Amino acid sequence: MLQKIYWLKHIQSENIQDTQEFRTIFCNHEFPHLTFLSPAFLIVGGGIISNTYAWTLAINNYSIFVGAGSSPTPVDAICKQIRLLLILRMNLFFAESPEEVDQHCNKKHSAGKRILPDMFRDTSNLRHEEIEALNSWLQKTLSIPRKQYLTICQALTAYERALHVLSSDPTLSYSLLVFALEALANGHPAYQATWDNVSNASRDKIDNLLQDERISPLDETWTDDLRRVLVDIVQPKATKRFTDFALDHIPPDLYKASNSNSKSQLRRSRIRKNIENAYDLRSSFSHALELLPQFLIDESERAEEVESIDIKDKKVKTSYLTLRGLFRVVRSIILEFIEKQETIDLRFHPWIEESDDSIIRLNRNPAYLRVERPDDKLHIIPSENAQNWFEDILVIYQDNYIERLHEQRSKNQADLDLIMGIATSGSMAGRAVFRFDPNPSYDWKALKEQALGLISSSKKSDKKYLQAITLLCTHLEMINSYEEVWSVCVTFVELGHLIKTSNPYQHFFITYAYYFLSNKCETLPVWDTILKKSTFGDRIQELQRFIVDVIHDKTQDWKGKQAEALVLQHFKTTKFFIPIRIEIACMLEIARLFQNEGADEERKKWLNDAYEDASLYPSLQTSIQSALESDNLEVSPQEILFIPNM
Repeated sequence: MLQKIYWLKHIQSENIQDTQEFRTIFCNHEFPHLTFLSPAFLIVGGGIISNTYAWTLAINNYSIFVGAGSSPTPVDAICKQIRLLLILRMNLFFAESPEEVDQHCNKKHSAGKRILPDMFRDTSNLRHEEIEALNSWLQKTLSIPRKQYLTICQALTAYERALHVLSSDPTLSYSLLVFALEALANGHPAYQATWDNVSNASRDKIDNLLQDERISPLDETWTDDLRRVLVDIVQPKATKRFTDFALDHIPPDLYKASNSNSKSQLRRSRIRKNIENAYDLRSSFSHALELLPQFLIDESERAEEVESIDIKDKKVKTSYLTLRGLFRVVRSIILEFIEKQETIDLRFHPWIEESDDSIIRLNRNPAYLRVERPDDKLHIIPSENAQNWFEDILVIYQDNYIERLHEQRSKNQADLDLIMGIATSGSMAGRAVFRFDPNPSYDWKALKEQALGLISSSKKSDKKYLQAITLLCTHLEMINSYEEVWSVCVTFVELGHLIKTSNPYQHFFITYAYYFLSNKCETLPVWDTILKKSTFGDRIQELQRFIVDVIHDKTQDWKGKQAEALVLQHFKTTKFFIPIRIEIACMLEIARLFQNEGADEERKKWLNDAYEDASLYPSLQTSIQSALESDNLEVSPQEILFIPNM
């Protein structure tokens, strides 16, 4: 979502409506204006549906991402984030359907309406000031650095879930509200655990052990690293750090009488204890499933805080936040947290460096972009990058030779199904990036010769990848030649059938076609010529070589146990990427090797494994099932690879 503004600013001269998708949200409140416009998205006024006001979000159809190869943000996810921001800012409930509004606003389920001061009202509440300030606030929120923005989204999700379960599970609702603040605090560097948060007694014990004469003197940097590890494990003074964060982000107007309609409003002198107790109640639920004291639920209808006997120490009086009070505190803190964040220029910000490390993303360009430059010239293969090159060629092999996605771009299939997005940086900036090569054309012979020339001077770790690249490119070169020959032959056959049966030239064309095919295939590059070259060196029989032998159907030199050990090690510790079809082909080949050796138990095991991994391919599963029911039936890896037998 953060890049929506970037995208819209750069297409102001275009007709934006042509690239927008619409998502409808619902509420039971009427806005004062028919239309609200923001550069990030558009809200247009709708009609009343089941006593519910419907509003439409118009969102740009393309979700621009960090860089080519990154995962885009779906339009529906953007709509959800916008809805969460509206819920927080407007203090209203926005639903995904009229039924959801009815569910949460039904008078029969009125617990939420009794507890919450502003939400779920039946009467329209015109908020002119809120609407007028919403545009600039959204602009600011969308311009917050990515890490902080993702943290805010996490907090908003917890806040919304607390609304959903309020009536059915008040304890869970209370805990989710506390977690919303935890999400913000844990992502803030100023409130991370440090060595100073460890108690003095514990620190002294550890320091004394490190200085004990029984061990040699330690490097101070090693000691500091040990301390950081201990702190990460223990997370000391969690309650204090959480409370400090909350207090530092409470806005001054929290205590204004006009901001609360309860009979027992929040007091500044008790707020620290209130927050500490809220954290303790959340911990009791998380660790021991202790329910929220009933008096905090009952008193929520009239009060924001209550005074009571301490739950742990039966004699000490203390104060607690009710559900009503906690909702207002959490909402105020999240809003204040957003206000304190500095905005960035979306057009020039380093998105990749800002991205959250916990998010899995593809940080490499598509394989075909790495194999060829935009000007269609081949890159040079550095020997130290041989692993990446082997992975890329396997991906190209699966996407463009096995899957043949470039042949599926029919009139009935929208291009958007195949587009990853628009690149915002690098050599592909401004250009569409596909999940595959839309115009596959590779000089496999040149790649083969590059790899072959590097083998003799490379390290053994690189040599095995370079050997595999050489043989794989040889095979792909053969496939390309076969497809070219087959195209010529089909043309001859079609010409032959166009001529009347009585015409003597018909037989000539058809005969010449098959003669041309067989003659041309005999002149195709032969696998063994590569192996005989001195620069190829000794054949290294590791997983890379097994994969290529499976692809080319030349595994006569392999034993079942030998191949099994390599593939099992791959599944245990993946050292390089293998596309799914090729992994399944390797499993089927191992089953075939064991079948040839008469090891029926091992054969069935690998057939079962291949069956369970092949859920995307029903016809293959049918073949495997038939093989499992027969002792002799063989399933060839070529059934999953779809490569013609040459």
